[in-house]
Amino acid sequence: MKPELGAALERLPRLELAQLPTPLHRLPRLSEELDIELWIKRDDCTGLALGGNKARKLEFLLGGAVAGGCDTVVTTGGSQSNHARLTAAACRVAGLDCRLVLDRGLHPENGNLLLDRLFGARVEFVADQEPETAVAAMEQLRQRLEQEGRKVYMIPRGGSVPTGASGYAAMTLELERQLSSLDLSDVSLYLATGSCGTHSGVMAGRAALGVSWRVQGISVSRPAAQQEDRVLQLSNETLTHLDLDSATIASDVHVDDNFVGGGYGHPDNRTWEAIRLLARSEGILLDPVYSGKAMAGLLAHVREGVVPARSTVVFLHTGGSPALFAYASEVEEMA
Repeated sequence: MKPELGAALERLPRLELAQLPTPLHRLPRLSEELDIELWIKRDDCTGLALGGNKARKLEFLLGGAVAGGCDTVVTTGGSQSNHARLTAAACRVAGLDCRLVLDRGLHPENGNLLLDRLFGARVEFVADQEPETAVAAMEQLRQRLEQEGRKVYMIPRGGSVPTGASGYAAMTLELERQLSSLDLSDVSLYLATGSCGTHSGVMAGRAALGVSWRVQGISVSRPAAQQEDRVLQLSNETLTHLDLDSATIASDVHVDDNFVGGGYGHPDNRTWEAIRLLARSEGILLDPVYSGKAMAGLLAHVREGVVPARSTVVFLHTGGSPALFAYASEVEEMA
């Protein structure tokens, strides 16, 4: 007999990194302004290294690294990667060496990169933002490290593999308990869709629990069709990884790519408007790479009537506010 979601998760190696459960609370001023019931799931408050969604993924990823006797972690991202920052910090918790292969992007200093270095991660830069370039550089680094006698644990960009996505399957159990305790139902969940691990994990958990949430992803980088295909595939790979019978179907996967702006890490005016609005109405910081774009999408969907009046919406805040400091000149212009 196949296990239920909770039992399936308990069988996986896991390293405690995050302060859970994260809060779920109502945004009163924005709810009134938008004429919806708007709640926010505060995964910016996971605790590790200024918080963020990657802590949930890393609990399972580094759990696997420790269980496998590895001594070094290699991963990749942009210069303002939240995943890189949290991986660097998590490696300190686990007593592992951390190596980061990063592209410089538009904002190569300060913000997350400053924290990567503070946590003692060794950083190598690649010449461009093409993921294949970083993958090749990671493989070359792995070979060098293994020649030195290291046992290496490789984590793809964003930790977006079934092991990492399991962290967000676990989050669905947490969120469902919170929604039930508040007697909230018929919920839409909005989130940023980047490397797809968070979105895919949520969809896997949704399928396993049989809940009816409508999950709306807002792409921060790639076209919607590409993101939807990836979410569908990774969600079902995660369910297989957990040895669960449930399945995500294509018609349940929704991604809007109208808020990508100039591309990954390139916020447009709608993103800055969303960041300013949350800061000034609710005292909450969003970031210009992920959560700001996701909130811009939610605001547009409300104003365009895609989200009906008086609907109940949960916004998944995936963190990332340290990146604001790397965008200091843009923040000053916006403010």
